[in-house]
Amino acid sequence: MGEDPWRREFESDLADRQIAAQAHQKEREVLFGNEAFLIGVLQVVSGGSLFAGLSQTEALERLAGGVSFLGFITLMAAALVASVLAAYWKHEYKMWDVKAAASVAEGNRAEAEARVRKTGKRLVAMRRAMLVCIVLFIVGIGQLLAFAWTHALTPTTEKRAQTAASVRPPQEQPTNATAGGPLGTNYLDDTNPMTPS
Repeated sequence: MGEDPWRREFESDLADRQIAAQAHQKEREVLFGNEAFLIGVLQVVSGGSLFAGLSQTEALERLAGGVSFLGFITLMAAALVASVLAAYWKHEYKMWDVKAAASVAEGNRAEAEARVRKTGKRLVAMRRAMLVCIVLFIVGIGQLLAFAWTHALTPTTEKRAQTAASVRPPQEQPTNATAGGPLGTNYLDDTNPMTPS
């Protein structure tokens, strides 16, 4: 008897699927490593910015103002929380992925499908948390720079007073409010020869 062509085609398809699954698994492992690296970078950058900002409170407040400093610290703290959540959801994603593979190996299709759905939800949550972290970091740095430039280019009341004093003509002298004349002149004193009669 000859070889069954259907069986040969089935075995060929099965071999192709196994090769594709192995290649896909390798790509997933590389992606998993890249995600882990990015989450670590986000945690270091947001956490480092938060603690650097806290250690330089006075300098940042002087440079950009109190409101901008508080905005910066708040946004960096939120970015750090988002990066920690991304790490947690990454762990959950990998856990449910392993459990789904175990369900497939046991032949429990319904359980495997439920676990694959949980894996997908964790993956989406992780990627969104990473995006939120990046956006918060960019907004925090951007608003700090914007406030610093605004603070540097906008003259304060003290700077305005210094500028006004430097451009005042020298013959203008402040008057004594109680006596009504130049400082040191008292028009109410009868002994002053300059007093009008």
